[in-house]
Amino acid sequence: MALRRHCVVVLAVVILTAPLLGCHPSRAEPQASPVSLAELMHNLASVPQRQANFSEEKHLSALDQPLVASGELSYRRPSYLEKLTKIPKPERLVVDGDRLTITDAAGAERKIDLGNMPELGAFVDLVRGTLAGDLAALQRHYRVDIEGTAHAWRLSLTPTEARLAGFIRVVRIDGEGTEPRQIDTIQANGDWSRMVIEPVH
Repeated sequence: MALRRHCVVVLAVVILTAPLLGCHPSRAEPQASPVSLAELMHNLASVPQRQANFSEEKHLSALDQPLVASGELSYRRPSYLEKLTKIPKPERLVVDGDRLTITDAAGAERKIDLGNMPELGAFVDLVRGTLAGDLAALQRHYRVDIEGTAHAWRLSLTPTEARLAGFIRVVRIDGEGTEPRQIDTIQANGDWSRMVIEPVH
């Protein structure tokens, strides 16, 4: 149960985070050429840091209404990711290297070593690997499929490890150019979440 709670926390980052309005490949101009995975990763890697606002909804079968949150995201190459939730209550999650730090509204900190929790680290790699354009990091844990063009694209990430697949069925990341704009996470139990990301330039 502790691992599941930690994984749900990192899903919120997405983790990481994650998280950057939904833009689906079907909206792209039909004349545009399909983007390759290598080209998209190169484009994403060209952005050294990012600032964005986010809003997210988590739809859980145990609840009648979705959980709604909003706040700010920031990323700095190569491995720094921060999610600052402002609504409904303050919370700060920072991933720097292999360390996750969670700070609650009272200022209490909890530190987690991702090296000791590989499933949790795989959640973080999902977000950081996308933002960094690091295909190798993504392919350590997921099958990566791509649709669309360089202007409007979608990544679909499906876990290749049984333990990770016990938490996540698939994650879909829609983006425009070098900006991820929407992250949909479908969990193995049918619960799902959506994060909409608005870059701050």
